[in-house]
Amino acid sequence: MAGEILRHHGNSGGLGVPRGLALSATLSEIMMLPFDTKIRETAGVFFYSRYVDDIIIITGGNEVESKFIEAISESLPTGLYLNNNKTKIQTASKNVLPFKSIQPPPNVLEFEFLGYQFTVCEPPKSDDRQPFRVVHLDIADSKVKKIKTRVTRALISYCKNRDFELLETRLKFLTSNFSVLDADRERKRLAGIFYNYHRVDSNSSRALKELDNYLKKLALSGRGTVFDDFFCKTTVAQRRRLLRFSFDRGFREKTFMHFSRETLKLVQECWMYA
Repeated sequence: MAGEILRHHGNSGGLGVPRGLALSATLSEIMMLPFDTKIRETAGVFFYSRYVDDIIIITGGNEVESKFIEAISESLPTGLYLNNNKTKIQTASKNVLPFKSIQPPPNVLEFEFLGYQFTVCEPPKSDDRQPFRVVHLDIADSKVKKIKTRVTRALISYCKNRDFELLETRLKFLTSNFSVLDADRERKRLAGIFYNYHRVDSNSSRALKELDNYLKKLALSGRGTVFDDFFCKTTVAQRRRLLRFSFDRGFREKTFMHFSRETLKLVQECWMYA
């Protein structure tokens, strides 16, 4: 059955697996199984994970980088290639250097994966003979930048249409959670500030505080700033209403909103490509 689908798709001029079929995701995973197995069994690899086309590999650092990348590339199924622009190699010192607790923890390395920012730090000094490095998880810097851009575009859009209710709806969308239809699996999925980044600890998240501070700064911006146009076109009462929105609160309380398909389309218009 699966073979017939792929043959028909190929004979029709299609590449890879058909898009839009619930079976396509399963076929893709089956095709990648030999690759997953081979990388996991590669000497020196002690952690490997793949989510669709995003891959992370942690090794002992003894391999030759160029040969290791070449071996990974050659192990991919025919027709698949590594994205060299997104392939990053980072090296951490093998020597763990505990620091005094009164000092800020020295960063060993940072990287993004699946929307999260991983920051590996040296451990604080303790009585343990073998202290382990600490890994902090937060919202990826690229995602924080993307959310800030959407907030900014929502305000710019308001300056053009003067639709304050739409502006509030857009901020509700950004600072809360909702459900969306997953067409491939024919079911609803939860999304939003919490469900997209549910592994983040809100107590230690710098990203959530940074987003709230950014929103507050825009809502309170006055004359002489890049948002003086927005300031002039809103009342004090309206700006106070904007201060009620909070990424941190939406995350902690798992605030859930319901948006119709028409509302979602209208909400997303101003940041379609952001």
